[in-house]
Amino acid sequence: MAAETEKVLKAQNDREYLGEFIQSHENFIRRCITKTTHRFCSKSDDEWSIGMIAFLESIRGYDASKGNFFSFAQMVIRRRLLDYFQSEKRHEVEILVEPSVMEGEFDELSETMPIQNEILTKIAQSSPGQLSGGMSAPPGHGVVHDEIDAIHTQLMEYGFSFFDLPEHSPRWEKTRRECSSAVNTIVEDDKLFSDMRRKKVLPIAEICRRSDLKRKSIERHRRYIIAAAEILGGDYPILATYVN
Repeated sequence: MAAETEKVLKAQNDREYLGEFIQSHENFIRRCITKTTHRFCSKSDDEWSIGMIAFLESIRGYDASKGNFFSFAQMVIRRRLLDYFQSEKRHEVEILVEPSVMEGEFDELSETMPIQNEILTKIAQSSPGQLSGGMSAPPGHGVVHDEIDAIHTQLMEYGFSFFDLPEHSPRWEKTRRECSSAVNTIVEDDKLFSDMRRKKVLPIAEICRRSDLKRKSIERHRRYIIAAAEILGGDYPILATYVN
């Protein structure tokens, strides 16, 4: 087995080594991003977060049958970036027809990162016990890896992945408030939450009946609402701090 493959397999099973492995390959990640975007990428760019997340995804999903790890990782990073660019185009269309704009009301863009970006970026850029920028890691930082694995498995039962969340996260503050209202409607009603988990379907009609939310808006952000509801209503104390 090649030495690099052994390192990847070690990173899959050793949380402390995972952070070291990711940090030691930041230049590789940057080259992959540059090759796809054809421009220099800084750590403050969205593309950097997407690339880091994709590299972590590559580690989690790699096995020797996929061939060379770095070829596999480059492919995953490229795909995630292209997915991101495509979602940005869709958001541009959404912004053009946003009702509040048509009515002459302007809303601020949310500065909060999507759930997945916020969590995985901090993990990927951190060394054991410390987050990027020298900020101390929150209690249970090591446990967050287990919570991510668990919520990823749970969301797959709904037909989507934890790694799909960035393109389904609300970008406008008004839309975030609407999603928050939908999530609260679910988690504050034990029966509604139980029905969603049992049927693996978001109860859109019931959410609309209990609120003044528009069906179209809920449907557009279905995955985000389900993920937030599962995290807040489930056994994910560390992830819940990010969602809150």
